[in-house]
Amino acid sequence: MRYHLITYFIFLFFSVDLCAQKKNYTGLIKSPTAACSLPGMLPTSAIAVCGTTTFNQPNVTACQGAIITSTACPPDNASDNAFWYKFRCYQAGTLGFLITPLQSTDDYDWEIFDVTGITNLNDVYTNPNLVVSINLFGDFINGPTGCTTAGTTNVNCGGGTFIFNRLEPLQVNHDYLLMVNNYTNSGQGYRLNFNGGTAVITDNTPPIITSVTSGCNTAQLKVNFSKDIKCDSVTLSGSEFSITNGTHVVTGVTSTCSAGFSFITDLTINLQNPLTTGNYILHVNNGTDGNTFADACDELTPVGFQIPFSVVQQTPLDFTTTTFTGCAPSFIDVTFNKPFLCTSVTPTGTEFSITPTNPAITSATYTCVNGRATVLRLNLTNPLPFGNYNFVVNNGSDGNTITDTCGIDM
Repeated sequence: MRYHLITYFIFLFFSVDLCAQKKNYTGLIKSPTAACSLPGMLPTSAIAVCGTTTFNQPNVTACQGAIITSTACPPDNASDNAFWYKFRCYQAGTLGFLITPLQSTDDYDWEIFDVTGITNLNDVYTNPNLVVSINLFGDFINGPTGCTTAGTTNVNCGGGTFIFNRLEPLQVNHDYLLMVNNYTNSGQGYRLNFNGGTAVITDNTPPIITSVTSGCNTAQLKVNFSKDIKCDSVTLSGSEFSITNGTHVVTGVTSTCSAGFSFITDLTINLQNPLTTGNYILHVNNGTDGNTFADACDELTPVGFQIPFSVVQQTPLDFTTTTFTGCAPSFIDVTFNKPFLCTSVTPTGTEFSITPTNPAITSATYTCVNGRATVLRLNLTNPLPFGNYNFVVNNGSDGNTITDTCGIDM
């Protein structure tokens, strides 16, 4: 009797534990201490995927991600030790994919979000309506998980539920995020491949350059691509680029690739000398690595691709209007033709004077956004009487006049 009673209590203990908790891997789980910040481990740095490619993630760095609010599996879910992937549906159908842990006992959770039209991808943490499929299955027997024909529902919460979800319907021209997190926190990675569904998430159009712009420094050109470009297809020397008219030496390129990103949507071309004002053409050909630029599906920018661009002369900082209120104003509002740096204005407005009679200016105020402003208010000691005046700009007590966003003084 005692033997059977002990056996009964042991069975009851494990049954209650599995119902009350999502998992019970106390011997394996390590609490992450650092916030998730590596490229690919946040929604905003999600990795572009291709429906025809297997993605190998050899390891998963332990990190503490933001909580994801959930109504499907309340109250919330973790995004610890996670990588994020992004894709678009080009032909409606169902999505099939499989996450295969490199360590068979690892417990992997995942969620799919529809982020179509979402400008702030961090909304996935707080808006549960974005979730379209979720699987938090966890048991003492784990293994491959994903959306397959073996699944019957799009929601499997924690505990001994079901390790597969149904094939998920996708809508054409909708954008999606997939979060994959290693709940076991073993450090081991996985393989991710997309198969078994009918939806098309592969874009066979080649990547091209959509714009080339120059800013204050015309020895640098900002290049934007039509889609995500693999970092390993970009040479650091920028050997894929050449510029006509004239002979212009490309000394290299800079991008977030150097920070560990796998994909980029833009880069900066660095030139030996600044470009003068005029019209140019940027050419793309095979670089020293033997290719142009590859997207997630290894589609390449066509050899010989070219795009025209212009370098325009910088417009000097100037006034457009001066306005005031009343017949004897106590302040003057000055509007500039482009933004100026707020830090270039002294609080007492020493850069400015008014003639004749030179009424005293007591202060200069403005609304500063991201360090810039376009309207300046000059407050006067006494109301300005009726008459005609000149507005004068000179060096202030800080040694300069007013400076535009290119660092050029007025």
